[in-house]
Amino acid sequence: MFKTFQIFILLFYTSLIAQSNEPNFFIYQAYKFESSEDESSNMRMFLKQETDSIQFELKYANNASYFYPIYKIDNSQEFKISLHDVFRKSQGEFFVDYQLKKTQNMKDLNGRRVIIEYDFDEIEWEMTNKTEIVNGRLCKIAVNRRYETGLNGPKEIVTVVWIDESYATDIAPFGLVGLHGLIVKVNFNNNYEVILSDISSIKNPKLKELKGNNRISLTEYYAEIERLNKERRERKGGLVL
Repeated sequence: MFKTFQIFILLFYTSLIAQSNEPNFFIYQAYKFESSEDESSNMRMFLKQETDSIQFELKYANNASYFYPIYKIDNSQEFKISLHDVFRKSQGEFFVDYQLKKTQNMKDLNGRRVIIEYDFDEIEWEMTNKTEIVNGRLCKIAVNRRYETGLNGPKEIVTVVWIDESYATDIAPFGLVGLHGLIVKVNFNNNYEVILSDISSIKNPKLKELKGNNRISLTEYYAEIERLNKERRERKGGLVL
């Protein structure tokens, strides 16, 4: 009986050690494409030239994750638009509950802080039959398409992800939920490309709770973007995040 109890204790602590060593901290680097529709010849003179990457981090614990951008101190005296800052702010922070299959995305919308809430099945994916090796991982490729009327008229917005389905845990940066496995690479409409650069294990990762009263659905968010874009088209200027 005592020997059986010893074996149980040994198995219990072995399980705890294994869990504590599981990867729970993921670092992604985002790179701006050299040329994109953001950078017309008229705008280029107002844009800051940036050659570095943007770092995003994801912490995972208890079947949930918190994803957020890292901001760097800018000591330059250059008064130009930073597309890196625009991208950071347009993405915001994400809290994903993989058990309840719900996502929260906190960001600024037209001068006010909102939390966009949506279920996993609200993100529609087209699984292709293509595969590619990314960072030594065999990845399948999935595509999300949506349409909106931008400042210059209707446009298609395409997000492509490379996902390692052999990974046991679902890891979804940028709230790109609804797929199974580890997202290794993301292409945002040929404007930014994001690559998983590091995986590690940290002790007791703290997940930030997204707090705020201005909560809207994903449908309401897209409707607000359409409305704001319409206003700006009528005024012939502006940028909506």
